[in-house]
Amino acid sequence: MCCCHRKKVKVAAYNDEELGAMAGIEDPAQADDARDLRRCSFAEIGAKVGVDGLGWPSNVPLLLKYTTAYPDPRVAGGYSDKMHAVEWFQRSARDATGMVLSRLQQAGILWAVIHQHLCFLCCSWPCCFCWGCCRQADEDLVQTGFSDAAFNEIFNERFGAALLRPAQPGENTAGVEEAVVCDMHEYLRGLEVKRGVWLEPCKIIFSQGQQGLVVEAILAEDTPCTRGATYCRTNSSEQSWLWAKRMATCCAIFTSQIKDHLVHGHLMAETFVAAAYEHLKVDHYVFQLLEPLCGDVGFLTRSWGIEVIAAAQGVPNPASERCFDCLCNMRSFYPWFVLPFTEKAMLDGVLRAQETTLPENWYWFDKGGLMSNDSGVKESTPWIFRKNARRIFQAMLKFCRSVVESHWKDDDLLLQNWWNSLWWTKMKPVQRELDQENLAHVLATLMFNTTYRHDLAHDEWFKDHHQFLVSALRDCNGSLSPRQYLPSRFMHLRNRVVAFGLIGGNLESPLVSFRKPFSHLEAAVEALQNDLADIIREAPQLQSMGTMTH
Repeated sequence: MCCCHRKKVKVAAYNDEELGAMAGIEDPAQADDARDLRRCSFAEIGAKVGVDGLGWPSNVPLLLKYTTAYPDPRVAGGYSDKMHAVEWFQRSARDATGMVLSRLQQAGILWAVIHQHLCFLCCSWPCCFCWGCCRQADEDLVQTGFSDAAFNEIFNERFGAALLRPAQPGENTAGVEEAVVCDMHEYLRGLEVKRGVWLEPCKIIFSQGQQGLVVEAILAEDTPCTRGATYCRTNSSEQSWLWAKRMATCCAIFTSQIKDHLVHGHLMAETFVAAAYEHLKVDHYVFQLLEPLCGDVGFLTRSWGIEVIAAAQGVPNPASERCFDCLCNMRSFYPWFVLPFTEKAMLDGVLRAQETTLPENWYWFDKGGLMSNDSGVKESTPWIFRKNARRIFQAMLKFCRSVVESHWKDDDLLLQNWWNSLWWTKMKPVQRELDQENLAHVLATLMFNTTYRHDLAHDEWFKDHHQFLVSALRDCNGSLSPRQYLPSRFMHLRNRVVAFGLIGGNLESPLVSFRKPFSHLEAAVEALQNDLADIIREAPQLQSMGTMTH
């Protein structure tokens, strides 16, 4: 949506009801339960902080080990023989099945989904074929198409923006000057694709001007099907250009969810939180700031988080012990089932992203980061994503400066130990001196990454734009006919269920969760709430702001 359509609403202050709606918190009581449990376990967790299989600081030693064979123990499962209480809470109290079913009912597709789920559980495939939705492409998808404007929106305003970089010297940009690139060739190359799925790693080339970023070309990987073909907006056939946009979107969805969301988001945030458990105390102001943002992120990410996003195996949900397992076990609707890669490839994708992580993947507002002038997007280009991000970061930086200024002590040994532990192997190149401004910047970066940036992977926009967010295409021997490669209605229903699952409610939000821990900074807390609420009200891309507490 262009800037001229931006909502012109300015409110000086917001009541609790308005802030609560923007926070998107489904059950406030669960936040209190999680906080009490976390604080009771603080010392125990801190004493067992370790590293994962790739040396990333983690609380993986406390997580339950898997009793069944797993493709790669470096990325999933823990080292403990007993499930920790926090992991139990994450796996049981945070069961989102009821919430998802309610949203499906509101969307009018609940009974179609139940029919599909029962067919899956009973392996009654003939029943599904008789339903007429398994062999033919979803006709709604075929008729909807995929305009350039809808494609560009993904990279100007939504999750695709996090995947962009400047063109490199000598790089093939299909003749586009000052190009901006979304390159998924290297990351996706060689990952094992599921049987019956068509996936060609893509590179997307954007021009930039007063319309923002505009897709000009899509370069497919050199494979037997595409032979390294270049598809251009101006001279490719309508059918081949449509296919190229569909394929590029499949690549972008996977790269966003696994690389940016799971690794550069969740696993990176866990390194800060694990260090806080190990070196701080529960009443230290740094932990009090991190706690509502990502206090349980390690238990969440390395238990049901990995299983839901990247794998079909794992530990049975404890909720199944108190419910009918056949109805409450929603594994057939996990993202793994609608993404194009095998389970091994999904986990390989996590490891590959960890191995190639750079400091600028986290520190977007440092020199060389996505929000700096080195991003490739010129300052004169109206990039809505950057405008929103910078406003949000500045509001958070102002709040963090107030917190640090109020609590700073020159002889804070706990803070010094936590700070020193942040610059582990991957982050060593950007190590900086501990002072008030650097501390505020690091805390604001973490707050930004665990809220607005993290929300990109859980965008309410998904459910209303599912027709553009097809996550896997069918293998059809190279045919570029949408009726051949688009998923069936059966599979696209799953895709929509996954979208509803991704936009589940939060436990905490920066809009409401700092009132108690920083009650003595009432003016700073209120300023943060109002600043963020103003941005949400004024930006049509935003409806709420959550955290990594899910």
